[in-house]
Amino acid sequence: MIQYLPAAIMFFATVAVSALFFVPIKRWSPEKGVVRFYWRGVWLFLVAITSVSGGFNTLLLLDYPAVTGMQLAVNVLVPGFVAFVVIGWIHMVGLSLLGLGRKAIAR
Repeated sequence: MIQYLPAAIMFFATVAVSALFFVPIKRWSPEKGVVRFYWRGVWLFLVAITSVSGGFNTLLLLDYPAVTGMQLAVNVLVPGFVAFVVIGWIHMVGLSLLGLGRKAIAR
């Protein structure tokens, strides 16, 4: 049985939560380019994960057979997000250590 009201509620909740993830991107912008790249990337990954998950649940409420494609998308996005965060952390720590090394050599 197709349930239009719960599907509409799920759709609008997904849109609202996804839109709220754009607030930190617009409100705060770090000065350094690398930090700004990872700051925006983290929030955009969260938008993508929220959108795909909410869309998946909306389609399930509408009895649309989208299980395999949406699960594949979520299973790619979540590890991609983790890899992005870890690589970003390693990159920024490496840049910080490189900067400290340069300052120590300059003295």
